[in-house]
Amino acid sequence: MTAGSNSATRTHTGRFRSTLALAATLLGLAVVALPGLAAPAKTSLTMTLGLGSTYDNNFLEYSDPALRDFESGAHPDRYSIETRDDLVWGPSLGLGWERREAHGRRHALRVHAEGDFHQRNGTADMHSAGISWRESFRSDRRLTVSWFTIPRFYFRQVLDEDATPAYSGLSRYRRAEFSLDIASLAWEQRLSRGPLIAAEYQFERRNYNDTFDERDSKLHQGDVAVRWDRLPHRTSIGAHGAYRASVARAEDGDETPGVAPDDADVSYHGMSLGTSGRWELARHRPWRVTADAAYELETRGYDSDRPADRFHFDRNDTRHTVEAGVRLSRPRFAIGGFYRFENNHARLATTTLTATDAGSFRRDQVGVSIEFSLIRRMKSASEDVEAN
Repeated sequence: MTAGSNSATRTHTGRFRSTLALAATLLGLAVVALPGLAAPAKTSLTMTLGLGSTYDNNFLEYSDPALRDFESGAHPDRYSIETRDDLVWGPSLGLGWERREAHGRRHALRVHAEGDFHQRNGTADMHSAGISWRESFRSDRRLTVSWFTIPRFYFRQVLDEDATPAYSGLSRYRRAEFSLDIASLAWEQRLSRGPLIAAEYQFERRNYNDTFDERDSKLHQGDVAVRWDRLPHRTSIGAHGAYRASVARAEDGDETPGVAPDDADVSYHGMSLGTSGRWELARHRPWRVTADAAYELETRGYDSDRPADRFHFDRNDTRHTVEAGVRLSRPRFAIGGFYRFENNHARLATTTLTATDAGSFRRDQVGVSIEFSLIRRMKSASEDVEAN
């Protein structure tokens, strides 16, 4: 690893520690501020520590032509990575507060933070944090509000159409990265004694660095899901469908009145359909072995009406994702492994693209993870009175 990579890793590690501190502070403030929690109830605090390790053979989702170009070394200015694949370490911390009351009423608050640290490509390191609040009612009804953020996500080196090099030979490729914020609202309810159904609305905002302001976007998504979780052998099967629409800024502020913008328009719409299942393979006292599998189909139709935007005009993508895993667990401890495969096929109106444009790609991931939880249960005021 180069000195620059080491420096970047130290910087991102410091940011991750700050994110963990923020997550802990949010949980503490929320618990202190919660009103009316002196009623008879059972309260618990949970801290979950996790560590994952994933091998990713194409972590920036490069197309086959881009991978060949990178490995040839012909255009080093178009890449900011040392290897096409990498081993990614993922530490995580989750803090939870839950209060159970009578008649099935529960309140739950959870904050979590995690990071991705690349073994050889520190430039792509990232960290994230989230907070969620859930209200549970009788008859398996739940309302969940959540927020998730990634302060910095490295996309790749992208051609800057507005760049004017001081002299011939200087690169016009610039680092593209963005911050991501996602807010969601979900309702879940059981149909009599049958399946659980859920409806969710999600708003997403992406804010790119100044060089690529035209890629800033806002996304709206609606999702409906159904899950059967009362099947024999502790089996659960689910399916969902979603529709999303993303509207990009598509301008960077240097437009000429009366002249069509020359910037890329990454606006798109599309749907996703998926199914998943989980099965218990074995159980011995506190130990359980479970397996899970999932399949996802996602489509994207780009909305650019600019023929000069050769990479997004009249473009349609189809992505298939398959994932399978196995997990060995007992109360407060779990260890597992997974395999994930993605295949994205991009259909474009032109074939004259640069190697670094994001298009069709294939990606394999295989990983393991370990998780340990500490739980503290606290007595309510009424229980203390009864004990005395």
